Amino acid sequence: MDAVSRRISDEGNRTDDRAQELALTLDRLEDMSSSLPHVIDRLLTLKTMHERGADLRREVTQMEHIGSAIDVRLRESEIALDIIRKNLQDNLQIMTDNCSFLTSR
Repeated sequence: MDAVSRRISDEGNRTDDRAQELALTLDRLEDMSSSLPHVIDRLLTLKTMHERGADLRREVTQMEHIGSAIDVRLRESEIALDIIRKNLQDNLQIMTDNCSFLTSR
């Protein structure tokens, strides 16, 4: 009989403990429920800001790629311009030599 009493007492204590846990949980939930709409609004605002930030980052990355492509083309243009200058100097020298040859004849 003693064992049955203790078992009933233990189950009663466990039930009381669970009831207290549930009461504490409900109190915390009630406290949070008042601030929940504000938190949701804030999260939605932050979502928009993060999306804009991600869009900006994509645009900056795209601009960096375009800038790199422009740098490559500028270097290629400078090399081509140097070749043209050298060829013009060579042609000028050839023309000068030809004029000198014709004058001396």
